[in-house]
Amino acid sequence: MFPLWGRGEEGWDLDRIFSFFPALKARANNKGSQLSGGEQQMLAIARVLRAKMELILLDEPTEGLAPLLIRNIGEIIKGIKESGLTILLIEQNTRFATRFADWHYILHSGEIVYSGRTKHFKTTRAFRKDILGFNA
Repeated sequence: MFPLWGRGEEGWDLDRIFSFFPALKARANNKGSQLSGGEQQMLAIARVLRAKMELILLDEPTEGLAPLLIRNIGEIIKGIKESGLTILLIEQNTRFATRFADWHYILHSGEIVYSGRTKHFKTTRAFRKDILGFNA
């Protein structure tokens, strides 16, 4: 079931939802508990889109997912971003997050140790190696 709540207006219609999430269309008669982990992530995102929000908070959307599903979630996030919806992405997979982020806040031991635009983040190689443990 997709909700029809939010700012008093209906969000994305089912055709648009299913165009972003074809796996959900194929499993439309299944209960949420019968979906795979990746499909459950898609369902959670779809429910928010259906609710007509201005901001979507995604907390670790790739956690526990296979690489193929991570790519699928990435394409979905890319499409949502292109639609104009603001996304606050909380993600430990920095390589994944960097593909979509305009701005980064990096927390280390509960404190912000970096904040800046993606372009700067990508060029701060020493910081990435020091704090994040990789040099890509």
